[in-house]
Amino acid sequence: MVESVDYQPLSITQNSQNTQECFLQGSIFDQHVNQLHDRLRGLCDNVQPFSFIDHERTYFMKTMQSTVPIIVKASRAISKFPSTPGPWQLKYFGTTDSGSRNKAAMTRSIVTVACNKNPDDFLKELGFTMQFEVQLRGKLYRKANIKIVVAKLMSKNFDDTKYENIAQSNLVEISAPATARDETVSIELKNFALNLRPIVHLDKIDPKRMLQAFQ
Repeated sequence: MVESVDYQPLSITQNSQNTQECFLQGSIFDQHVNQLHDRLRGLCDNVQPFSFIDHERTYFMKTMQSTVPIIVKASRAISKFPSTPGPWQLKYFGTTDSGSRNKAAMTRSIVTVACNKNPDDFLKELGFTMQFEVQLRGKLYRKANIKIVVAKLMSKNFDDTKYENIAQSNLVEISAPATARDETVSIELKNFALNLRPIVHLDKIDPKRMLQAFQ
């Protein structure tokens, strides 16, 4: 989702801690999502969850060096006035590391940059192909450094006039900033995920199998 980010110039001396995070994912059917929201309001910080509507595009680029494509997402927040949406934000997602069976959560590197215009033409010139275009509607909760997103994925209908539900379920993701080879954050995420059971089960996924399913 689109967030307020303190954009800093990238340099060879930049600490990679700022762009790495641990995360777990899952899904929940529509009929149980209100129960999950009730649980999160009890577990998370005592502030109102942030409601959001984001327009998101996912781009892939295959390379000769790897079987896993390069993934970039372009997103912008949709305001109360659809004619004046927010600025575009570009996110590069590094290779997801699900680690060994004993590892509590997956890790990935993320680099976020601001865009002064729609990056679609720029990305296509680089060789990227847009794979998905969706709208995410949901809520963002926080528990200290843990971010919890519960969102509904919407896609355009056959005549591109409006967005419709992709499925009768909601995406659930919890994440937190992490440093390399530090298992403390991933263990915190796993413990938090256990508090959400049996309403929703959050776990590691196999990124290669997920990519194959959409190719």
